[in-house]
Amino acid sequence: PPTNAWPLLARQLASLPAAARRDVEPLRLLVLILAGETGDARQAVHAAAQALRGPMREYAAQGSAEMLQALQMLDDARQHTDGLTAFRWRLEAAEKLPAKQMVRLEVPDLAGMAGAAEAEKLLARLLLLPNANLSWSGGGETLKLAQHVALREIKALKQPPWSLVQGPDCLALYQALAGKFPDRSRTRTEALPAPGLVMLDMERDDSRDSYERRSARAWYLAALLEQERTAEAEQLLLTNQDDARGEAYAFTDHLRRLNDPAQARRMYEFLAGLAQKNPDLGLWPAAGALVAPAGVEADWIARLQAVLGTPALKPKARLAVREALNRALLAADRVDDAAGLLRQALAETSASEPGAAGRKPRDQRIETALLLAKLGRLLNRDDWTREGLTAAQAAAGDRMDTGYGLQSVTRALLEQKRYAGAESFVFAALRQAAAANQPENRSRRAYELRDLAGQLLDVYAAAGRPADVLALLERMPYWEARDLIELSPRGVGEENAWRAAAVALHAAGRTAEAVPILKTMLAQQPGEDAGYQALLDMAGGAELLPWLDQLYARDRFEERPLIWKAVLLQKLGRLDEAEQTARLALKVDPTDGETRAGDRVRGYAVLGDILAARGRQEDATFFRHVVQSVRIAEQGDELAEVGLVKRSLELYEKAQALFADAYCVQWRLAERLWALGQKEEAEKHYAIAFERMPEQFGRVASLCFGCEGVFTKPQSRSVAERVLLRLEQTNPQRPQLFFLLGQLRAAQERPGAALAYYRRAAALDPDYLDAWKQIAELADAAGLAPAERSALALHMLQMDPLCRHHSSSFEHITDLPTLWETVRAQQSLALPWPERLLELRASRERLARREEGGESRSAYDGDDERLRTPGQALLQQGLIRSTLQWMQMTAVANAAQEE
Repeated sequence: PPTNAWPLLARQLASLPAAARRDVEPLRLLVLILAGETGDARQAVHAAAQALRGPMREYAAQGSAEMLQALQMLDDARQHTDGLTAFRWRLEAAEKLPAKQMVRLEVPDLAGMAGAAEAEKLLARLLLLPNANLSWSGGGETLKLAQHVALREIKALKQPPWSLVQGPDCLALYQALAGKFPDRSRTRTEALPAPGLVMLDMERDDSRDSYERRSARAWYLAALLEQERTAEAEQLLLTNQDDARGEAYAFTDHLRRLNDPAQARRMYEFLAGLAQKNPDLGLWPAAGALVAPAGVEADWIARLQAVLGTPALKPKARLAVREALNRALLAADRVDDAAGLLRQALAETSASEPGAAGRKPRDQRIETALLLAKLGRLLNRDDWTREGLTAAQAAAGDRMDTGYGLQSVTRALLEQKRYAGAESFVFAALRQAAAANQPENRSRRAYELRDLAGQLLDVYAAAGRPADVLALLERMPYWEARDLIELSPRGVGEENAWRAAAVALHAAGRTAEAVPILKTMLAQQPGEDAGYQALLDMAGGAELLPWLDQLYARDRFEERPLIWKAVLLQKLGRLDEAEQTARLALKVDPTDGETRAGDRVRGYAVLGDILAARGRQEDATFFRHVVQSVRIAEQGDELAEVGLVKRSLELYEKAQALFADAYCVQWRLAERLWALGQKEEAEKHYAIAFERMPEQFGRVASLCFGCEGVFTKPQSRSVAERVLLRLEQTNPQRPQLFFLLGQLRAAQERPGAALAYYRRAAALDPDYLDAWKQIAELADAAGLAPAERSALALHMLQMDPLCRHHSSSFEHITDLPTLWETVRAQQSLALPWPERLLELRASRERLARREEGGESRSAYDGDDERLRTPGQALLQQGLIRSTLQWMQMTAVANAAQEE
């Protein structure tokens, strides 16, 4: 019921006679929490815990203790106005818990919040807890201070804080922890009375401790190598051979970011030498990652060729060395040699040989074949393409099932427009899967059959065979759904099943059935350009304008409804409105970097068309050059993805010539130049990229594909510091600039400074969702007060009702009445959800027969349920969810007591 009824409900339940109280006590607890009467709620939990008896008492009592703690934290959130006070309270509460009760604590930037002296005192208390699982989101100075405190208090520590072992200065801390807390990685097991059940002896094994210890060992390894203690580093790797590959990856990732060519050369020499002496350690990828920074491409190729020529090399190691050599040859632009190596691998290996790097041999063989086919496509070598596709089909045919292999082969065949081959390939797999008799694994078989049916749908849709699409949907019995509404648009294959169905219906003259399918699909997936295009082709009149407005009102940070409204307005001849709408779309997200290749910068393309229609050819040419530049850069991405770095550089330079101001093109160019050792030239392009970023970011701008890690690499971070701080002085009114400065400070582990910049960005543009998202992500690290976290989550919910563009949960919302009222006010945004779209006749009949036999199934209910009702929103709030779980726990305990 509405929020004004909650206090009244609490009073009515409290006034019941004692005899009737027990049956409604769980409901009364829930209502007390909703009404904010936490003192009475704690009394109710305490009384229920005291009344528990029987075998489940201890289990339920622990839940009661957690409930009392959660209720106290709610009070704490309402009373404490700053994050430091709240953290002190959480620490005090943790100190009072029994030693066996584990508590999770996120450690914020205590050094920045309290100063070094006070932070050191808090950290000493924290590290002496016997039961804490600590996460160091504050990082930076707080992490360094905690490392110092841990080393000082090593004798008093009750558990090993392995998560503190980070960075190059961790030698002493690791050695101290390893000395006090020996490795207990061996697990003793005990058989339980029930057959097949095994219980871990948790006193002798701790999986979390093992994971954190391995991570710490990787940092220790990096520190040893940084001090050139190579003998100890080698001994460490040889002693822990099972973890050697993962640890080598971890410390190599760290070393690559140090940006020191001389050090990279030393590390390369060590890793490459050790890999040669011990080929089975799996160090090849880690050593290869240091080749470009160290500038040793020729030496690396020579080493790999020498090892590959060793007769005694084991098959698994041979595959790994061959992969590394192939990457090295491609990077050196020796494409004929690389293709020859791939062909040799296909001729010599079989699906029965062991795979490298933990992959299945069948999948590895398919990867090799598809790489050869892709090289053929990119370099116009049809013979390589044919050979690769033939080998991939043969490898996948060794065992026709779903998974990476078969899907990737189908996708490759469709990319080459080999529709007949793709159809026969998938149909053979479908026939084989349908004939398999697997009563013991019926659910997996049902999934495989549905997935294969979806791949066949991909083939018919790509080949432009709408009649076959419709026949497949109506006559195929394996969809696991009665109607299209129960089938996720992307639940099968790669093609959007709903769009394919709508296009097929339209081709059959059943447009009245097709339009609702597309509208329902776009309500869930408003970023699907092909869906809008199909809808405008079928029903592209002015009647669509209000619906597009409604779609945008539901999600003000999805630009596609605006882009396609601009397309429709241009089609209707309303060019002024079309231009205004297109420019509004660019304000949301100019580059839509998260969109797949071919659909990016669609807003620029549409605006260019509109300006051309208005006779402004010079302006239209500019926007068309932007689009053309990005398309060429996407071709460069494909080349870089397969390892052809030098060839990709030529395309990035061509893209730059068309649109020199595109930050994404400048970034790609800088990255490739840096990888080729042209550091001074690379820094010039890094600088241009950072200068252009503020003007090319919208309110939800994702970094373009290929531009990830702009602030994590030392070479680009130093340029960002210089350029962005200069822009801060010259253009202090652009919110995107402060957003980028916040990202820079966050990457430098300075959460307080990052938070200040994000707040400035949000103050300049209150609708800047990305800035609010980053504030929310810094909540733990910066130690935001509970009340502020609650208000922040509510604000983001108001901005983005469907929660499509942020991950802020309702976990920390403490203002429950406002949460309820906020969600109630959003109910007007709900769109009608049809009960039926297209009957999947054969599938419906098959399900009916199965259900007659007692089988159950789960149907797809649609993403539109993400527009929650007020009650559904409350169910996602942390304390309410914990309350319901506690109610179930006590009910089970009471039932066990009565029995």
